[in-house]
Amino acid sequence: MDIKSITPTSRVTFELDGKDASVTFDVAFVAPDQLGDYVTANAADNRLSALVRKVLIDAVGGWDLTEDGVPIPCTAETKAKYLPIIFGLVIKTEAENPFDKVLGRALLNYAMEPGNFLKN
Repeated sequence: MDIKSITPTSRVTFELDGKDASVTFDVAFVAPDQLGDYVTANAADNRLSALVRKVLIDAVGGWDLTEDGVPIPCTAETKAKYLPIIFGLVIKTEAENPFDKVLGRALLNYAMEPGNFLKN
């Protein structure tokens, strides 16, 4: 395979269903085995949805979010505040599976696809 470049992050935009709005993220690649890095001794913290949420929050490195027209900085604190809610939004897509219409799942699928980060 001839790889011309590897980018540490990739930009993706999702159109929100039922709204005239979209959200753009700069996201890092998420390797399939990365979930194991988030497993703790506390079983309650190891629910799959909680682990995926933590992985995605860490993977997001930038966004185009604003509040009353003022850009919201992408910090650990603001990611923890806003992203769990945003991950539950429904996006515009042709997917038939209702789970594929959830922004968080679509973002995870995007972040786990090496082709979004390898340019050949």
